[in-house]
Amino acid sequence: MTILVAPPGVMNGVRDVLTDWSANNMCHPFVWVDAAGVQPNHVPAIGVFDGRVHGTSVQQVLSGRGHERVRVCVLVPAVGEAEPVSAQIEQQVSQLVIANSQTRVELLRCIVTRPDAPPRSEIAHEGWHNVIVSPEDSRGPGLGRTVLTGEADAVDLAPYAANVLAALTGLWKNIPDAPLDDENPPPGRTVRLARAFYRSHSAAGVADAVRAGVLSTDSGLPLPRQTTGQAVHAEDVQLATSSMANALWTKHRSVLRGPRASLPPDKAEEIGGGKALKMMMGFLWNSIKGSPARWYSGAVHAVSSATAAVTHDMVFGAAPSSYKVVVGGVRADGNPAGWEDLAVASGEMSDLLNQGQPRQEQQHDLSLVMKDYVGGALTLADGGDHASGLPPIQIGADRGVLRNASDCAPGPQDALQIPPHLADQVGYNRLHPSDILGAQTVRGRLQQAGRNEHLAVEADRVGQDIGTWQQRFGASYPAQVGSILVRQIQATAGEVRGLLQSIQQAAHVPDLSGEIQARQRTLAMLIRVILAFLIVFVVADIVVVANKWIDGFTPSIGLWWGLGVFVVCAVAIGLLFFVGQRELFGELHRRQIATDQAEVNRENLRNASNDLSRLTEVYRHYLVWSRIVGAALHRPFGEQAASRADQTPIAEGLPMAARMGVAEVQPETVSRAVVTIRRDLYRIGWLSLPWEQMLAEAGERIGPEGYEITENPDRLFGQRPRPDALVSRWADMLEAEGSRTAAGDKVWQYVVQILDGSHAELKRALVTQVRVPGADGEQPMADFLANVDLPDDQLGPQSFDGSVLGVSARMGSVARVSRNWRRTAPDGLGQVSVLAQLGEGFPEYELGVLSSDNGAEATSSPMNEPGAAEWTF
Repeated sequence: MTILVAPPGVMNGVRDVLTDWSANNMCHPFVWVDAAGVQPNHVPAIGVFDGRVHGTSVQQVLSGRGHERVRVCVLVPAVGEAEPVSAQIEQQVSQLVIANSQTRVELLRCIVTRPDAPPRSEIAHEGWHNVIVSPEDSRGPGLGRTVLTGEADAVDLAPYAANVLAALTGLWKNIPDAPLDDENPPPGRTVRLARAFYRSHSAAGVADAVRAGVLSTDSGLPLPRQTTGQAVHAEDVQLATSSMANALWTKHRSVLRGPRASLPPDKAEEIGGGKALKMMMGFLWNSIKGSPARWYSGAVHAVSSATAAVTHDMVFGAAPSSYKVVVGGVRADGNPAGWEDLAVASGEMSDLLNQGQPRQEQQHDLSLVMKDYVGGALTLADGGDHASGLPPIQIGADRGVLRNASDCAPGPQDALQIPPHLADQVGYNRLHPSDILGAQTVRGRLQQAGRNEHLAVEADRVGQDIGTWQQRFGASYPAQVGSILVRQIQATAGEVRGLLQSIQQAAHVPDLSGEIQARQRTLAMLIRVILAFLIVFVVADIVVVANKWIDGFTPSIGLWWGLGVFVVCAVAIGLLFFVGQRELFGELHRRQIATDQAEVNRENLRNASNDLSRLTEVYRHYLVWSRIVGAALHRPFGEQAASRADQTPIAEGLPMAARMGVAEVQPETVSRAVVTIRRDLYRIGWLSLPWEQMLAEAGERIGPEGYEITENPDRLFGQRPRPDALVSRWADMLEAEGSRTAAGDKVWQYVVQILDGSHAELKRALVTQVRVPGADGEQPMADFLANVDLPDDQLGPQSFDGSVLGVSARMGSVARVSRNWRRTAPDGLGQVSVLAQLGEGFPEYELGVLSSDNGAEATSSPMNEPGAAEWTF
């Protein structure tokens, strides 16, 4: 903090000049104390910040934020009739600052005088740095000077005094220290001469040109550096992108297809003897009753596919529209179904078939898939290891990257706009290159629109444009990933369609044919004849035995005859049944297999419906993240800002010792610098910084609803991309507004650092010509600096103008420059340079402006009081 204390009058001009310079961003903030307003217990002041003035007090300033150092400078006008600040006020202000500061306090008296100024009885105060502003002006050290004389007018004094004052008190912007910091005042009433030179040149135009070239990807993605050298561009784009896409789906193959059930080989068993005997007895009983067809129907329906019927009725009855979309490919209104319709239908069917199933079987974490998908695109662009299992492209011993950002992920500029009069017909107003199913849907609907004679020509033209457009981006990474996903969606949809059709066929048991019914009746009639014969024979056998009609035909013989005939008849019936029902047994076996297959089909239909629902959901995620990563790669460091015009520096009111300029942009030099910086700047994995920065900013950009994303940006990957979802809103925002420049700012800060360090020569080459307001044309940097940057050994011996010194002092070494204090601070690609030159201290009586009766005697001053020189500052 710098506190300037001045008497009213001519020194107000210095305040006005410093305020103007502050408004032009040349000076640090400072506090101005008008000595006329100082009160015994209160020191009012005005604060100056960026040219704005506000009322305050020294006490308030010191009680604010802590300061590393406080400089108190009293301006002493030794010209005309101007009265200096009284010693009492100087002491009051200095003691107030020392008492209220916990840091170093520097005390300085800056004396402004002219050779023709009237004599003064007192100039210096003990315990302070007493510095006389040498009354001279010069372009630079060693280039000749002009001695300043004339009236004590504020306009004449202010610019020259303000220039030296700013250097002595650390007011110049970007130069925080001062030449007398940490230096104890010399003993006694000692003074010294001082002068200062200031140079400032801005280079915002040059910086913008270099930044635009370094951070731009318009001419292609940079070739990053690796340990062994530079990466190389992959010329076979499709091979690189398809390899990465295959690696992605190999890692996440479970997302593409879930488990499937199969019929075990021994699931359907042959009909055993016991079951066959039971079936024969049933047929025999129904034959006796005269209803063999009823028995046949019951036997067949006992193994009919009830599961298939229930499944078919469930799906078709509960979700007929979904059934039509999946099986017929049409919506309820008869129009061709798009992938969104398929997604809705598969979701409804999956929910229906999963009733009663554990919920965890139906869920799948897609966030890991999308993270790896994005990581694959970043890897193709910068050669980094952004996703495990998705290694960078290897071309020999080097890593390969793609040259074009659109091959890694097409951006919003690559989308295809559908003419408004056709957008209503096809349901799309634009297509992103990643939307393969959307393009198929649009082309199909364009064919229908082509039947309208008013739209036929335009529909055909747009259809051809879509084909050309798809061919252009067909080798891109999103297109390769999407092609595999689309093929799996279509295959799974076909599987679901086939399963539904199989279940539909198995749900209906065919009617009995006339031939089979006739065979059953014939077989039943033969069995009834055999049974009738057996009954007649048994009755006759009993009668013969009972009446003894045949001699020797005893009851035992009759019993054996009866048993024999019974056995013969039973064998005959069994032979007739098993031989005659051979086709029936085969039919029952086939129906048993069909029933078991229906169970398998139901389980597979559930799994396939889950797959189809999940795949269409993955497709939604894939579309939104394709848009996001495309926007990110299109402008990884934010939109390129329009080149700024350097602020026109002030041209009037500056002494020759203070000059300001603007560096001229030299396109050829800028181009060479861009190539050099890009070669050293971009390393393997350079996209990690802008991508992480984009994720970190997502919640803030979305708004208050994005607080959960701000806490954990990875939650974006797990969000379902519905139109009102945060991830969808973020994608829309990125496409409309692009990414922010925060990452670019960080990279540019690093570039500026290396230009100030290891690439200092390159920075100097960028800024070689300076335009100074009021001067004709450009001038070389060396002419602009005018020796201010030269080291001491090249600058040679220097001296001040000795017109303010006494005769004896002029003949001595008092007028020599004993110390050159230089500070240089970068300002972007521009620079601020300050050179303060100070002489050796000498007693005040050697000044020519001191009254002759003063002699070598020290005038009494409150600063000479005991203990004053023992203060610690």
